[in-house]
Amino acid sequence: MRMNQFQVTPPEKFSFKNEDWPKWMKRFERFRVASGLDTQADENQVNALIYTMGEETEDILVSLHLTAEQASEYDTVKEKLDAHFIARRNVIFERAKSNQRQQEMDNPQQIIRVPVYIRVLDVNDNAPTFATNYETFVCENAKANQRIQTISATDPDDPLAGHRFFFGLAQEAAGKANFSLCDNKDNTAGILTRRNSYSSLQKSVYHVPVVISDEEFPMQSSTNTLTIRVCTCDREGNMKLCNAEALTARAGLSTGALVAILLCVIILLSLTRLISSGTNSLFHKMLVEEHLTFEWN
Repeated sequence: MRMNQFQVTPPEKFSFKNEDWPKWMKRFERFRVASGLDTQADENQVNALIYTMGEETEDILVSLHLTAEQASEYDTVKEKLDAHFIARRNVIFERAKSNQRQQEMDNPQQIIRVPVYIRVLDVNDNAPTFATNYETFVCENAKANQRIQTISATDPDDPLAGHRFFFGLAQEAAGKANFSLCDNKDNTAGILTRRNSYSSLQKSVYHVPVVISDEEFPMQSSTNTLTIRVCTCDREGNMKLCNAEALTARAGLSTGALVAILLCVIILLSLTRLISSGTNSLFHKMLVEEHLTFEWN
């Protein structure tokens, strides 16, 4: 039974000592339920949490680099604050254990050996990139807002809360009317057409720069180029004909095969020239003999 009919006093301002966080947060959760705050909109719950903790919380939230959407979700904000205070608490705890061990070594009579497990936190020092080398094409008869490719990202870092990637077009491509990008909010994004029909005669290849960033601190981002080829397709969107480079790649011709074909062409041209040169010489010889016969007569 809720006690909404009673006025429930929120807990005191948080001390901002890492070791006090679990106890204070448990106290706030009781206040949140008892006051009926948990039934209100997420944004109201976040504001109540920040106000109750104290003004120092504002600086901590800035350092967490939350998006506007994340900053309005109570569970997300609480999770980020948990990671912030608990991770720092672990570091302080390990330092205290080290100091205690030094004191015990100075006094061997007080030495007690206990196993201590240390988890090394990964530093966010790598930028996310395309998960694979995408081979993308767009049909000449494509329609506007048609999804032609779904892209994802990879990152060698290992954040505590898991990966969260954000996708967007680079500034130089965002204002163009060729393609658009839709962030699916699940670490993937879709590449969409922005117009009806494309012409391979006008432009056969488009290079679309995509910016991928993460939400860790410090935030890392990279620009990846997606190559989109313009192809002729049937009504179902199956590719029928593409530019020469794409056709070569899809036909599976190796470099050795291409070199062999080129050598054959060169040999044929050389033989043609030799035959043509030999025919002209024979014809000239016949003319000279005919001329001498005429002079003799």
